[in-house]
Amino acid sequence: MLTCEQAARIGELREQVAAQATRIAELERRLGQNSQNSSLPPSSDRFGRPKPTSLRGKTGRKPGKQPGSPGAALMQADDPDQVVDHVPAECAGCGASQGGYLSQLSRHFARFFGLE
Repeated sequence: MLTCEQAARIGELREQVAAQATRIAELERRLGQNSQNSSLPPSSDRFGRPKPTSLRGKTGRKPGKQPGSPGAALMQADDPDQVVDHVPAECAGCGASQGGYLSQLSRHFARFFGLE
């Protein structure tokens, strides 16, 4: 039958099982907590509730302008009513007056492209 050593070992194992059962019960209790039944913030909800999804159904179209729909860009008129030249009062690079605008502009472009 059972020896004293075996009986002592069985007693130790029963104590271990009881301790583990209480620990498992505590862990399951903590795992069951969420923002609904404790003071935890909603960001700490890990399991349980799924992330919210949209109730809107899929249309099969990609987002943005759809092919074939008219564009919304402003197009240049073929025959404008008025043409206005916007010329700066002075050069942004050297500060010179823009009296001879085109000659100075061409000189700046020539310097920029290394043609002088």
